[in-house]
Amino acid sequence: MTSLTAKLTLFIFLFCLSPAVFAALAESTWIESFEGEKSIRFARYDGETWTVDDEAIYRSDNPLTSLALGTDLSGVKTLIWTEQIRSKMVLMQMRAILNADGLLSWSPAGLFSDFGRENFSASIVYDLGGQGWVFWSASTHSYSDVVVSRNIGGTWSEPELVHEPNETPDSLPVSSMSETGDVIVEWQAFDQSSNSYHTKIKKFSINADLELRQQSELVDSLGLNDVSLPSDASTEIQAVLHFPKNQMLQSVVIRDNY
Repeated sequence: MTSLTAKLTLFIFLFCLSPAVFAALAESTWIESFEGEKSIRFARYDGETWTVDDEAIYRSDNPLTSLALGTDLSGVKTLIWTEQIRSKMVLMQMRAILNADGLLSWSPAGLFSDFGRENFSASIVYDLGGQGWVFWSASTHSYSDVVVSRNIGGTWSEPELVHEPNETPDSLPVSSMSETGDVIVEWQAFDQSSNSYHTKIKKFSINADLELRQQSELVDSLGLNDVSLPSDASTEIQAVLHFPKNQMLQSVVIRDNY
């Protein structure tokens, strides 16, 4: 267990952002499979009960994996997942904003990246300057690498390698933000000398204004043990728990049965 995971198990820091923008304390998204069709479902938690959307937010006949959900400083949500299209595993995306009725309105699904032959295990974080970061594993040769794309001026950048080029597998990135506002990514790297995986960490220093980098007063200590999944998600393939107010670590994969 990494230090990041251990801290998460104890408590989740929630930052004091506008309650009008982030009405839900937590959200969950998960993948269902029924008679060959795959779908992505969505639910929100108000502190007492879960409200599950009546309809799936996405349906496909293709295999779906690796969900990631993030909320930017203005409340816009980005959902990313892996979808097998023919022989390639690509990253797909949808965005959501609150409509006039206070409900989430999801955009049509579109391609996020087909950089590697296989693209999977995305992780999203938004820094306090408002820039989005998506890390994922991409197989561009015999082994997987960890890459990152940044949202700059509303456009996602071309993927960049997070680590030095090598001939060993690097995968399963988990992104977060430090208490000083820097972006942190942890991932699993294979060590040939020990023939085992170990955790690597890289920090991206953010040149945000000092005012934006100040940590807000903590308003809650909602922990993973305090939020159970909606009953609809209890037996599904994969579930992700998302804390819109938590800028340090937004999404946690709490069930992955692939």
